[in-house]
Amino acid sequence: MLINSLIHVLSERGTLGEFNYGQVAGLPHQRPVLDSLAMEHHTATRLDEFEFIVDRSIKQAITTQAPVALILSPLLTAAKSSRSERHGTETKPATPRS
Repeated sequence: MLINSLIHVLSERGTLGEFNYGQVAGLPHQRPVLDSLAMEHHTATRLDEFEFIVDRSIKQAITTQAPVALILSPLLTAAKSSRSERHGTETKPATPRS
């Protein structure tokens, strides 16, 4: 059985204090491009919902034989937001909230 499903994992850049102007300029186009390709997409913003979103998205992609995009928010990935942070200490990954 050939599976034509494709799971895209994208980082959401250009938001929440993004320091790279090129990323900021591209952000408004990310979801509209996925929509124009008729590609289902989901954004993970919290660690406690991440497993659910990934699991359901993969199952959907396999069942429907259609691609899906998982967008990882900087809230989840603890992305750096400025040049000073890039040259400072490393940021730590997000931890579950109580």
